[in-house]
Amino acid sequence: MSTGRGRLASGYSRARRRFCSRRESLEDFSVQSYNATTPSKTTATQPAVAAAGQFGNLGGPYLQQVMPGLHLGLSWRQMFFSLFFVSIAHGVLAYFAFISWLGTTEVLVSYTSCAKLSYPNQTAQECEVTFNLPAQIDGQAYVYFRLCNFHLNHRHVYSSWSMPQLLGKKPNNIKYSCKKFTYRDEKLVLPCGALPNAIFNDTVNVTGPLNSDTKNATTIPLSSSNLSWPSHTAGLHKALPAKLLENTVKPMNWPEPAAIRYKRPFENADDLWVWLVTPAFPCFRKLIHWVDSNESLSAGKYKMSIGYHYPVAGFGGTKSFVVAGKSLLGGKNLALAVLPSAVSAVYFLLSLSTLIECYCRLRKRAIALGIVVD
Repeated sequence: MSTGRGRLASGYSRARRRFCSRRESLEDFSVQSYNATTPSKTTATQPAVAAAGQFGNLGGPYLQQVMPGLHLGLSWRQMFFSLFFVSIAHGVLAYFAFISWLGTTEVLVSYTSCAKLSYPNQTAQECEVTFNLPAQIDGQAYVYFRLCNFHLNHRHVYSSWSMPQLLGKKPNNIKYSCKKFTYRDEKLVLPCGALPNAIFNDTVNVTGPLNSDTKNATTIPLSSSNLSWPSHTAGLHKALPAKLLENTVKPMNWPEPAAIRYKRPFENADDLWVWLVTPAFPCFRKLIHWVDSNESLSAGKYKMSIGYHYPVAGFGGTKSFVVAGKSLLGGKNLALAVLPSAVSAVYFLLSLSTLIECYCRLRKRAIALGIVVD
């Protein structure tokens, strides 16, 4: 027994001496590699590095403090050309955006004072407005409606509607979703809610171009299908069962029930889905029609026949129709040209300031060395 214990103790002592010798050699290597990579460091930091070496090879070139990526130093040439390249890139983008903005035709037709309606006892009226299209619209042309001073993003408005009702499902608490716009005359409102009730319902027909003989002017074919993005309305174009249309009533501001407005509600209710996307600002525009023709919309004088159903005088709002084309960058949007121009100007000033500062430092150094006389 004593012989076995002696052998075990001697083996343990040999393993311990071997481990200690390896640790000491590792600490020496860490200190030497650290001193080799950082010759400017004082010897006061060596005990700390040696202590760190007890936990492995943490010293030397593997210390984070001496990694080249930590103290990234760019030369003035690298800084100048980087900033200047970003400035030029945004300037080119702003140039093409500005050319696209100039080449896109857009006409705003305001008709707020075309007729007058008194809320809530309003009677639909008809009016006509003429406008001039300054340039030909090649490709697809679109008709938007534009409302101003209409806060559709108010929380009591944008949250007041029921998605399950539009999909033909039974809502758990439809009165909580639609609030005061749930029932009217003891019948369920279809669709319920303040947001569907406030949908834009003016109609428009465009005739032109008007020449000397206005009787031969053609009516521009307008389509109201496929107004929304397919990804936005995927799975939403479903017709309601006939039993869900029974014992229902139209919203108060709608000129006709949903069954007459959409034939098979809400299978082709693209204008409703577009309206339910809440805008962020009180002045907004939404797509209402697109020209269903392969021919270009030529320049000239046109006439709009408007069915005036939507009152805006009660909240001091204005309404307009917008006839516009598109370009490779989309619609006519000046912000696409202004924002890159601002970024280009900022980066150009930064690159110029870098160049001036570098010149001043080099000149000061040259004067100190006597190369240049001040």
